[in-house]
This record gives sequence, structure tokens and C-alpha cells, in this order.
Amino acid sequence: HEFRSVGGILSEALPRARPMKITLAWDGEFLDAPQRPDVILMYHCHESTKDILTEAQQGKLLAWVKEGVGVVALHASYYSFVEWDEYHKFYGARFIQHGKSEARLRVTPVQKEHPIFKGLDEPLEVVSELYQSTPVPEDCDLLARSQEIGQGEPQPSIWTRTYGQGRIVTILPGHFADNF
Repeated sequence: HEFRSVGGILSEALPRARPMKITLAWDGEFLDAPQRPDVILMYHCHESTKDILTEAQQGKLLAWVKEGVGVVALHASYYSFVEWDEYHKFYGARFIQHGKSEARLRVTPVQKEHPIFKGLDEPLEVVSELYQSTPVPEDCDLLARSQEIGQGEPQPSIWTRTYGQGRIVTILPGHFADNF
């Protein structure tokens, strides 16, 4: 995982696509700010909240999302904070395992008309890990599946769901900075 590189790539590229203010955070201190963000883009891999999020920050994150802050959860953030069950309710499904980190994946949209796929008419190929999850519940909107090219079954890899008033999108492919 190349967290800091991806942070740089996205903080440079996203404002070119649409004007926005981006603040990079490497722990939960951003949750102590008086003004809540519109969207939290997560790209991290922490087994535990210890030394990352205090209990108060965990509560604030949940409250903000329930009140309407959106979440874009990239790759490993989906399986972070293993023992924090409420955090995993964002996603609907839970991580089971992943294959090798340098697998060639084909990401195929299930709903090509969804705004997330604007400009992507064909399947996308990336080098990443193929995640396997518990079944994606019916209250999630499955947008894409990924499959290791030439092997195995396609797995859910991009979906949306709501958590309170917050909209969540989970995007599992994305192990390396050049994926972004």
C-alpha cells in the first residue's frame, strides 16, 4: 500500500476535476475540527483504532456519517479496524480474505450508467488484490465485480449503501498508487 503517494495523487487530481478543498489526515485529529467535511475519503490500513482514533473520535465519525457526511472507502480501509463492528456497518459486507497483491484484475461495471462509471464504457484492468467478502446485502447497490483475469469467480468490488443520511461508496481495487 502506498498511502502517502495516493494521498498526493488524489489531492492534486481531484481539485482539477472539480474545485474542492482537501485536507490530508493520517489519524483522527480531523474529527476534532469544529466544521465537518462534506466527504471523507478513506485510504488506510489499521488493524485497530488504538493510536488512530479515540473513542470520542469514533463516535464523532459515526455521528457525522449518520448526519449526512459521505464516505469514499478505498481498498484496505474496508478491512481496517477489525474489531469495530459499527464501522463495518458502513459497508454492509465484511472482508474475508484477499489473494496475491499483484494479481491482474478485470473490474467490470454491473451498472455502467451509474455516475461513478462516467467515462468508463469498458471493463478496467488493474494490478491489485482480489478481495473476497461476505455477501453484499440487498440494501447495497452493487456497481462492479472484479475477477482475477483467467481465474476464479467474479467478486463484488464496488458498491454503495447508506448509513443514516450518509452515502458510502466502497471501492476495493486499488492496492498500488498507479491504480489511481
